Amino acid sequence: MSTQSIFEAIQGSASQEDAIAAAVGMIFQILWFAFFILYVLYGQRLQVKIMLKEIERSLFKLKLMRDRGREIAISTIKKMSKGDNDPTERVDRILEHIYIPPVSLDPSGIMKRLEHLIDVRDFRLKDEVRLMVPDADETRINNLSNMLEAALALNQIYKIVRHFYLMGKKTSSFYIILQLQMILPQIMKECQAFASALTAFNAGQPIGDGVGPLVAARLMHGSRAYEITKDTIVSEVSIEGRTAYVLKAKGPGGNVGKPGEAIRQILEEKEGRVSRIIVIDAAQKLEGEKPGEVVEGTGAAIGRQIQGRGSRDEV
Repeated sequence: MSTQSIFEAIQGSASQEDAIAAAVGMIFQILWFAFFILYVLYGQRLQVKIMLKEIERSLFKLKLMRDRGREIAISTIKKMSKGDNDPTERVDRILEHIYIPPVSLDPSGIMKRLEHLIDVRDFRLKDEVRLMVPDADETRINNLSNMLEAALALNQIYKIVRHFYLMGKKTSSFYIILQLQMILPQIMKECQAFASALTAFNAGQPIGDGVGPLVAARLMHGSRAYEITKDTIVSEVSIEGRTAYVLKAKGPGGNVGKPGEAIRQILEEKEGRVSRIIVIDAAQKLEGEKPGEVVEGTGAAIGRQIQGRGSRDEV
C-alpha cells in the first residue's frame, strides 16, 4: 500500500470521527433544548407534585396525632365515668366546637367582650365535662377540660391544613401549596407540643406554664391563703421586711384563675398604695436559648389565655 493511500485512509477515518462527534453533539443539544422546553412548560407542575407529596406525608402525621388525641380523651373519660354511657358522640361534638371572636372593627371595649366570650366558652366546656364525668372533683374537671382543649386544637389545625392542601391540589395553585409547604415544619412542631401537653394533662403533670404558680406557692408556704376572686387565691407574706400579696390560680389542676380582677381588688382595697406589681410567667423558648433561663421585662406577662388581661393592662 502506497503512502498516499494510507494518508487517504487516515483522513477518511478522521472525517468519520468528526461526523460522529458532530452528530453526538447535535443530539445532546437537542436533548438539552427539549429538557429546557419541558422544564419551562412543566417544571412548576413537577414542583407542585413534589410539594404536594411532602404536604400529604405531614398531613398523615397530623391525622395520626389528631386521632390519638381523640382516643386518649375518650378512653380517659370512659375510665372516670362510672356509667355505661359512651362519651364518643359528646367528645366529637366538643372537638368540633368553634370560637367566634368579637368584631374588632370597633376596638372600644373589645377586651371586655373577649373576656366574656372566653368565660362562657370555659364554662361550657367544664359543664360538658361534668355531664360526662359527674363524680369528678374540680381538679380533675380542670385537667380534663385542658386535655379536651389540646385535642380540639389538634383537630382544628388538622382541618385547616387539610383545607389548604385540598384547595391547592384542586386549583393547582403553586403559591398556595408553596406557602403551606414553607410553614409546615413550624406547624408540626406546634402540634407535637399540643400532643405532649395532652398526655401531660391526662396524667395531671405540670407543664411549662406551671413555673409561675410554683414560685408563688413557694412564697405562700406557711401563710394563710384565701380565695379573693373566682379560682384565684392570695396570701399576705413578708419578704425582706416588706409586705407582699402573692397571687396564684387555685390549684391543683390546670386553671388560670382571674389574676387581673384579683389585682384590681387589692389596688382598690389599698387605695392604690402599691409600689410594684411583679408578674412571673413562662415564655416561649426561642431556638438557641437555654431552657429555664430567667429574664426581666416590662408589661403584663400573660400566657395563652386572655382571661384577666384587660384588667391587668388597665392597671
